[in-house]
Amino acid sequence: MVPADVVNEAGVTVMDVREYLDHDEWEIALDLLADLHTGWRPPTAWWDLLIDSAELMWLPDAAAWCHWGRWESIHGTVRAELRLLSATEGGRRSCFDRSVGRVVWRCGGGVFVVVWVRAVICPCGRRFCG
Repeated sequence: MVPADVVNEAGVTVMDVREYLDHDEWEIALDLLADLHTGWRPPTAWWDLLIDSAELMWLPDAAAWCHWGRWESIHGTVRAELRLLSATEGGRRSCFDRSVGRVVWRCGGGVFVVVWVRAVICPCGRRFCG
């Protein structure tokens, strides 16, 4: 289903995914396939297959991400990459806590957008501070 020339932001191709499948690395292959959406617009049937695969492997977070991708295929989306400034550049000195509430981006005109956070990245550049 994926065009052979699709490459995601990290340079991963369909051939890379096939190599992981050849080594029975199913979870990695699923993650890579779910991330290949950046180079093309996958149909909902594509996302349905990924959702089924994630659920069969008992990967609820991956299934939720694929449900989100399916929704985007139907309704469209606007993607923005937000980057934190380093502490020396005036950015945060600590991580925000996802348990406090959802991260919200104020767009103006009374419009707020909920931000989906894929990973906790600290201002220091590490995944977790401490």
